[in-house]
Parts: sequence; structure tokens; C-alpha cells
Amino acid sequence: MLVPVQITRFLPSGRSLLVGFGLLGLAVGGYLVARETSMFSVRQMEVTGARPSVVRRVDEALAPLAGKSLLTVDAAAIDRHLQRLPT
Repeated sequence: MLVPVQITRFLPSGRSLLVGFGLLGLAVGGYLVARETSMFSVRQMEVTGARPSVVRRVDEALAPLAGKSLLTVDAAAIDRHLQRLPT
């Protein structure tokens, strides 16, 4: 004989759902705040192992990224800026 299973026994309680969504909201809010503040902004770039003329060109090419948040700068953006250089 089969015993009926109470589905509600396996569902999360209202309190655990509230805590879970609250934590999710805090994480998303923290990310958005970090993305817009200068806390994670690019302050300096360092190029090593190149001639001074190449370092100067790289600095000029990456200058538009200075001050932007590291959370918004991706490797593809850096590659696009550096692809324009002749060396």
C-alpha cells in the first residue's frame, strides 16, 4: 500500500524564501554599488618588458580605460584598444 506524500513538506518555508531573496537582493545591490563607485576603478596601468616607445603607445591606447570600473572593463575592450597599435 502506498502512503501519500505531502508535497508541502518538501517546499521551503516562507521565512527561508524571504531570507534567500533578501540575500540575493543584497548581492545584486552590492554588485551595482561596486560597479558605479570609484572603489574598483582603474588607477594605473603598468607595462613591462617593452621598449619605452611601445610603453608610451600602450599608455596612450589604454588611456580611455583609466577611471573606469574594473567590473565594466573586459579583456575584449583592452584587446580592441591594443589592436590599433602597429607593434
